[in-house]
Amino acid sequence: MSHPPTLPPSVLPPRPLTPSVVPARGVVQYGGLLKKHTLADLKAVFEPALALHRMGDLAEAEVGYRHALLLDPLHPLVHNNLGAVQLARGDAAGALASFEAAVRLKPDYADAWRNLGALHQKHKRDAEAVDAFRRAATLSPDDPEVQRRLLMALRDLRRGTEAEALARELVRRWPRDTRFRRVLGTLLAWRGQMAEGEALMAEAVAIDPDDTSLRSAIIFTAAYRPDLSAAALQAQVDIFGSVVQRLARRPHRQWDCEPAPAKLRVGCVSGDLRRHPCGYFLDGFLRALDRSRVELIAYPTDDATDDLSEKLRSNFSGWYPISGVDDATAAAMIKSDGIHLLMDLSGHTAGNRLALFAHRPAPVQASWLGFPNPTGVATMDWLLLGRDQYLGEAGGRGPEAIWLLGDAPMCLAEPEGQVPVAPLPAESRGHITFGSFQNLAKINDLCLKTWGRVLARQPAARLRVQAPQLDDAGVRASFLERLVAQGLEPSRVDFAPHCASHADYLRALGEVDAILDTFPYPGVTTTCEALWMGVPTLALPGHSPLSRSSGSLLRAVGLDDWVAQDADDYVGKALALTADTAALAALRAGLRERARASRVFDSAGFARDFEAALWGMWAARGPAALAAAAAPAPGTSALT
Repeated sequence: MSHPPTLPPSVLPPRPLTPSVVPARGVVQYGGLLKKHTLADLKAVFEPALALHRMGDLAEAEVGYRHALLLDPLHPLVHNNLGAVQLARGDAAGALASFEAAVRLKPDYADAWRNLGALHQKHKRDAEAVDAFRRAATLSPDDPEVQRRLLMALRDLRRGTEAEALARELVRRWPRDTRFRRVLGTLLAWRGQMAEGEALMAEAVAIDPDDTSLRSAIIFTAAYRPDLSAAALQAQVDIFGSVVQRLARRPHRQWDCEPAPAKLRVGCVSGDLRRHPCGYFLDGFLRALDRSRVELIAYPTDDATDDLSEKLRSNFSGWYPISGVDDATAAAMIKSDGIHLLMDLSGHTAGNRLALFAHRPAPVQASWLGFPNPTGVATMDWLLLGRDQYLGEAGGRGPEAIWLLGDAPMCLAEPEGQVPVAPLPAESRGHITFGSFQNLAKINDLCLKTWGRVLARQPAARLRVQAPQLDDAGVRASFLERLVAQGLEPSRVDFAPHCASHADYLRALGEVDAILDTFPYPGVTTTCEALWMGVPTLALPGHSPLSRSSGSLLRAVGLDDWVAQDADDYVGKALALTADTAALAALRAGLRERARASRVFDSAGFARDFEAALWGMWAARGPAALAAAAAPAPGTSALT
C-alpha cells in the first residue's frame, strides 16, 4: 500500500489567507522579470499550494509555498505553512528556520509558536519546547491543546512541581476534558503519589468509559501496587479487552499476505523506537536477524525521534508512522502491507496502540517487551515471555497463548563506550552502599519499609537513591517525608543528581555495592546495565510476568541466590550476600564476562531464538488462519 505523508498531529492545519491579512504590495524579481504583486496574486499561488498540502501532496505544496514567498518573502503565514510541510517531509532544519521566521515576523502568531514547540518536542529539546508552548499558551489561553502540550513539555523537563500546578489548573478549567485528569493522575503516580493519581484516573474513566488509552494507563499504574491481587489486575485487563473489541466492531477476517512465505513480513508497532528502554533492547539483536528469512516493517506511534531512532530505522524495510492515524485506518494500512505477524512492543505502556490490534490487521499477532503482562485483547494470539516469567496456570492468564523465548526474555546490546567496572566501593568506604536507580513510582511504601529493615540490621550501611523526579525540590521534600514515615533515617540516604549522559549513568551504577530492586514493578534495563557494571541486583518476583522480569534476568546469568522468595527472605539475603565483601568483590570482578556469555547480552544467540519464535508462532496460527479466511461462509458453496 502507498503511505501518503501526513501532517504530524502536533502541527496545526494550515489556515487560508483572508482579506483581513493584507501583505504589503511590492516589487520582486521573479523569473527574470520585475513583477508587481497584489493580494490576489499571492492568493492565486498560495491557495493551490494549500489545497495540495491538505491532499497530502507535500512536494508540490512546498513548491507552491516557495513561489508564494517569492511574491512576499515577509508573510508569516506562508513561512508557517512551509514549515509544516518541511516538518512532515522530514526536513527538521528547514522547518525550524521557517517557524522561526514566522514568529520573528509576527511575534504574536500563536499557531507558529505552537508548531515551533511541537518541533522542539519531537526532537527532545525540552527547554526550548517549554518556552515556545508558553508563548503559544499566553497568546491562546483558551486553547486546551496548547495547554496540554505545555504541560507535557514541563513534565519531560522534569519540572514536576510546576507541571502539577498547571495540571490542577487545567483540570479546574476543563473538568470534562479527561486528558488533563489522566496527565495529572499519571504525573502524581510517577512521583510516587499513587492513591491520588489513581483516583484522578478513575474520575476520568467515569467521564469517558471508552477512552482506551486511559484504561491502559490505569492498568499500567496498577502494576506498581504491591497490594493489588492478580485477580483485581486481571479484572481491569478484561474490561479493557471488552471495550477495544466492541469499538473495533468488524475485525479483518481476510489478509493480503503471501500464504506460504519464504520471508516472513513482521510489523512492529511501538512508541519507543528511540532512546528508551525498549529501543535499547531492540538495538543489537535486530541487526543479527536473517534478512533472507525475516523482513521488518516499523509503525511508530510517536513523533519523537533521536539518534537511536535513525540507528534502529536501518533495520526496517519500511518506516510508516501512525501517530494521528485512527485505529481502523492504520489497521487497513497494515493489512494492505501484507504483514504476516504484527508485534506489539508496548503492552499497556504510554503510546501503545493495543486497540489497533482488536481490528486484526494481520493473521498472527503477538505482544512482547514493553509490558509483559496479558493485554486483554482477544485478537492477540501470543504473549512472549522468558522461562522464569511464566507462572503456568497459577498466574493471571489473558487471551494470549504463551511462547517461551528461553532463559532471557530480552537481550540488551552491549553499552557503547568503554566504562570500566569500578572496584567494590565497600573496600574503600568500610561499609556497604545499597542503591536504587528506579523512578519514584516504583518505590512504594512497602519497598521503603523493607529497605528500612535492611538498614536497621546493618547500621553502617547507606542507601543511594537516584531517580529523575528527585531533581525537583518539591518532589524531593515529599519523598523525604515518606522515608521518615516508613522508618528510614534520612541521614543515611543519599540523593544523587540526574546523569547528563549514559556513560555518567553507568559510572553511577559503580558507586554502589548492590542494588535493592523495587517490587512488584522491578527494574529491567537497570538490572541488565548493573550486571554489565558488575553490580548484582536483589530481586523479589511477584505474581505477574512483569514482576518476575528482573529475577528472570538474574537467573539467566546464574545469580539464583539473588532472587528472594518473600520480603523476609529479601531482608535476609540483603544482609547475607553483602556480609562477605571479599566474595562480593570477586563476584563484581567477573560479572561482566558472565553476563556477556549469557543470553542477556548475546545478540546473535538471542536473534536466533527470536527468529525461531517468529516462525514458530506463524506456523502454529498463520496457515490455519489464512485457510479459514479462504473457506466459504457457512451456507454457501465453493466455486469449482
